[in-house]
This record gives sequence, C-alpha cells and structure tokens, in this order.
Amino acid sequence: MVEEHVIRLRSAWEWVEALDETNSPRPAERFALPLRWTDLEPQKRVKPLRMRRRFGAPPHEPEHQRVIVRLESTPGLLEVRLNGRIVEPTTDSRDRPILEGPWRPRNVLELVTDPRQWPDPEAPWGGQITVVVQPLHAQTM
Repeated sequence: MVEEHVIRLRSAWEWVEALDETNSPRPAERFALPLRWTDLEPQKRVKPLRMRRRFGAPPHEPEHQRVIVRLESTPGLLEVRLNGRIVEPTTDSRDRPILEGPWRPRNVLELVTDPRQWPDPEAPWGGQITVVVQPLHAQTM
C-alpha cells in the first residue's frame, strides 16, 4: 500500500502588512512555524495577523492520488485564502481541517489568526501545516 507523502510548511512564511504608517508597501518579514504567543512582538499580540506561504503543487497522479493541505494546531484561525480566494476548510475523518484544490503549479496560502484567541501562550501554533499527497483509496487517513 502506498503511504501518504507529507510536506511540512514550516519555513518561508511572511507577515502580510498591506501598508505602513506612510502608506508605503512594507517589505515582507519572513518567519518560520511553529510560533508561540511569547515569540511575537508586543504589537502583533493585540490584533489579527495575516501570514502568507507560497508553495508549489507536488507532483501527483490525479487518477490515483489527491493533494490536500492540513491545517492542524491553528487555534484562532479567522480566515483562509488559497490563491486569492477565501475558502472554508473541511475536515477529514479525524476532524483535522483540510483544504482541497484546485491546485496551480505555484500556490499562495494566506491565513489570518488572532493571537488573543490562542488558548495557551506557550503552545506552538501552526507547527502542523502540511501539504499531503494521498492515495485516493486512503482519504480517511
């Protein structure tokens, strides 16, 4: 039996700040997941945060496999955008939030979270955001 292939989206995340105080675009600030509330700068602890991660669609055989994104360990998640569209995550058989395509060769995942809704300031946030290639017969994994 072919197993899942899991790709962790830990590095290369960017904070998305539309404009700074002078209405100029701000340079992207990169970071890695997981995050802890105590890792955030004080000004980032008091408002919803938008983060972005670009990734390529992994090679797969659509007639035998599907590609999903799992969004585990993401309390306080307010909004999810995939390639510019707001999407509602569904859940798999283990009640894990997932996103299903359609996928492009290059994709952009944007998440908005509110750190004030994270239940434990020391618990890691976002350490289990993954791209998963699954055999079609194993969709309940």
